Amino acid sequence: MYKKGEGVDKNYNKASELFKQFYKTHLLCNSSFLHKSLLDYFVVRDIYDDVNETDETQQVFLKVDDTLNKLKLLGEQSVIQFLAERVQEEPTFRNQLHEFINHSKTDESFQNVAANAITVLVKAGVQFNGADLNRIRVPGADLSYGIFDHAQFQGADLSKVNLQGAWIREVDFNHANMTGIEFGENPFIILENLNTNTHGADHDGISCYFSQDGQLLAGAIRDTIILYNAETFEEIWKSCGELDKYARVNDLSWKPSVSISQNGSLIAMGRWNNTISLWINKNERPLTFNFIGHTDKIYCVSISSNDEFIASGSRDCTVCLWSIREKRLLHIFKEHKDDVNSVSFSPNSKFIVSGSVDNMVYLWSVNKKKLVHAFEGHRSGVKSVSFSPDGEFIVSGSKDGIGCLWSVNEEKLLHTLQVSTDEVSSILFSPNGEYIISGSWDRTISLWSVKEKKLVHKFYGHTDRVTSVSSNSEFIASGSFDGQIRLWSIKDNEKFTHSLGRALINDDSISPSEDWIVDCFDLLRGSHVSDWSASSPDGKFIAKAKEQYIHLYSRENDLICTLEAEEQPDWKFNCISISPDSEFIAAGPWIENGLWGNYYDIKLFSVTDRELIHTFRGHQWQINCVSFSPDGELLASGSWDNTMRLWSLKEKKLLATFDHSSFGHERSCIECISFSPDSKFVITGGWNYTVALWSIENIERPQEIFDEHKNIIYDVKFSPDGKLIASASRDSTVRIWSALSGNKSLAIIRGFMGNVSHLAWNATPEGLFLHTISNEIIGNEDKFYRYWKIEQDGRKLRVKLQWAPYQSALTASDAHIQNINGLSPMNEKLLIQLGAKRKP
Repeated sequence: MYKKGEGVDKNYNKASELFKQFYKTHLLCNSSFLHKSLLDYFVVRDIYDDVNETDETQQVFLKVDDTLNKLKLLGEQSVIQFLAERVQEEPTFRNQLHEFINHSKTDESFQNVAANAITVLVKAGVQFNGADLNRIRVPGADLSYGIFDHAQFQGADLSKVNLQGAWIREVDFNHANMTGIEFGENPFIILENLNTNTHGADHDGISCYFSQDGQLLAGAIRDTIILYNAETFEEIWKSCGELDKYARVNDLSWKPSVSISQNGSLIAMGRWNNTISLWINKNERPLTFNFIGHTDKIYCVSISSNDEFIASGSRDCTVCLWSIREKRLLHIFKEHKDDVNSVSFSPNSKFIVSGSVDNMVYLWSVNKKKLVHAFEGHRSGVKSVSFSPDGEFIVSGSKDGIGCLWSVNEEKLLHTLQVSTDEVSSILFSPNGEYIISGSWDRTISLWSVKEKKLVHKFYGHTDRVTSVSSNSEFIASGSFDGQIRLWSIKDNEKFTHSLGRALINDDSISPSEDWIVDCFDLLRGSHVSDWSASSPDGKFIAKAKEQYIHLYSRENDLICTLEAEEQPDWKFNCISISPDSEFIAAGPWIENGLWGNYYDIKLFSVTDRELIHTFRGHQWQINCVSFSPDGELLASGSWDNTMRLWSLKEKKLLATFDHSSFGHERSCIECISFSPDSKFVITGGWNYTVALWSIENIERPQEIFDEHKNIIYDVKFSPDGKLIASASRDSTVRIWSALSGNKSLAIIRGFMGNVSHLAWNATPEGLFLHTISNEIIGNEDKFYRYWKIEQDGRKLRVKLQWAPYQSALTASDAHIQNINGLSPMNEKLLIQLGAKRKP
């Protein structure tokens, strides 16, 4: 960057002052300026250079130039981007912005510049974990996607602040002013825990659907449908069907389809029993009619905008057109060759579009009862289709994550969108036609600009696959396997401009090193094809398993050797562990289509001799985990046969078998194991939702059973001193337990947006830390690292987020929201749903 006084910048002062005056006029009067990028350059340079002058100059800049202080400079993305880059490059500038924020605590005249300063710091990726922000004045600041773990906001002025997607776990908001604060979403609707007497069955996702006038919202799970007011989200009406009487019948686990008419007077639902139910006059005592004609399950339904027709698609490969007035089948369209997943009427009710597993999108004429056009382009099954509000375009989404935009008039493909890396379950246009909205099995909701054909925003928050999306003018509704309907605000699209491509500061003083991450995760596990590298304790090699082979690489990524299992083609390594002295590698198999039997062998390789030296036999089914004891004398293995087995490495024999099936949830297979530092105890976790602590001297029963988790346990680890146990689960939590006494968790870590798959402890002179990896798909990454500091006072534990690479979803667990001023009832309900507390 050029400095004032250099030859090339000899006219800088004059030009800067001129452009600065133009910019004031532009922002105050909302006038346009032709060369906006040039104008932004001079203004932000002027700000940056002034802030980096002496303290005396800074005070003059802030006090005297009152007009500039009142300007909303940071409404411009280019301004934010420029200043955020300076924060990352110049520690002095960063520190000065912090000073502006601190000055606002005692001097109200600093509130605008403080709001701008904290906005720039957040957008530059500065994390405010544990920060003293008590009494700061930052009204209108954009703190979206900021990280504020354990921060103190007591008495702060946060009026009209944007906290969309922010991490505010255990933040203290006591006595803060939160008038007009924005979180970018409304309280969510929970459907998973409907009356368990009638809804004990598993489900295959939630359907949600706004009425065509946007005033009503329907949610459906299995055979139950509930109607809500779309403004207050209060329940209006509910119907439970026969399917809800059946519990855990695999063939009956499915996602219903729902459609609502223009004014909400008609509600249609496709059912598991090949019929369509139609409810009329939902505000009174609803009249129910059943349409019979399909020969298999109904996967999709749509009511025409003129309330005359219903279209339906089925597993029987047909699209049916029904008359609502006559209550009869009008026509069957039979061109599809596979399941029909989605149907939708055009806005003028003259056409139907359908999408099928056969990769085809078909356009049908309602009046002529015939196929108008077949759109070819998808390479995978089509999961969802929808017309644009003006009827000129069709959008479709497929199982391979691709979205296609088609022209109805030109009958051709206009554009393809890489919507997701996973299945697109639902896709549609926003009511104004400006956006394409999609929900995916990667747990996200995407917002695309139709005009620019680019991604505008992603919404994160679901902890399981998204199965449906719908929209009115103010909200996107999304249903998921997690049993929730989330409600995302789209009222102010300018709030989305700062949410993507966040570049965060990597502070070496608080973030773990890359080498440490590799060294600590020494257990290699994958889904039949391993995707984790095991680093040897001596640091000399890395082991990577694939199929029947284990490849050893140097730290420079040069291949050292390859170890082979020499088994049948279906035999694949599924787990691997390296001995403490780096001399041995143990690995267990996954056998495709394997049956129960005594042929699931653990292979023991010598690293020095580069060969197989022993095979341990005894497990009856797939082996999920193996682990060496710290003293190098034992090997433990866990299997789908519900047992943990303990093997002697010296004697090459089975020492003990521990039965995991006598406690916990109904499925008892073991997913993870770990030895205590003294090699006297083993912990196991698995599909029975429990963590068990075993003494290697007592195989009869566990020393302790920890049973608070709500889903599969993916990893367990002793702390370096053996006093604590950490467990990671599919329920999106990590729990910490005492290994010495009691079976109640000492701490629960929430805030993960997916399965927590791996754990590693790290004891340093600065304290005890826990590293977690969770499966959260952010951008193109599917593994998310967080680093936590564990503070212990007797039996009390306090867990603080020390570092995270970036932030994606609103997280408010254990936030303190007592005595808050101006917090709306809706926002209060949302925070409480996310785990915030109204009482100390």
